[in-house]
Amino acid sequence: MFCHELAGNLGEEPGLSEADDVPLWYRGLAQNDAATELALVDALLGFYDVDHIVIGHTPGAGVILPRFEGKVLFVDTGLSTYYGAHGASLLIEGDEMVAQQDGERYSIPQGESPLQYLQELAARKADAPAALQRLIDQLSTPAN
Repeated sequence: MFCHELAGNLGEEPGLSEADDVPLWYRGLAQNDAATELALVDALLGFYDVDHIVIGHTPGAGVILPRFEGKVLFVDTGLSTYYGAHGASLLIEGDEMVAQQDGERYSIPQGESPLQYLQELAARKADAPAALQRLIDQLSTPAN
């Protein structure tokens, strides 16, 4: 189906390249909370028999961000200068997930809060993005 769209054969209904709720454009896993997305994440992981989903296409906090207990890895760090030029790469080495950022390697937490990981990244970045600090503040504040 997507190959037909790439060839210019667009149908009447929006397809994979146009609809808002398809994997290429859906931003919920990057923006929504666990109450909204966790059931979908668990269903996708089970259906495809995988341990993680890697997403991008939505600039975030300038770092690789584990979401939903590390089940989703949000890798859009904002590479372009418009978004802050925060270069990073995700390295998958066996069972370990590693973020390489600013010449350093950081183990990405799985199944636990990313707070300590994010604090370490922020402490080492002279130009830590405001979005990263907001995220740290949110995670540091106990839920009501």
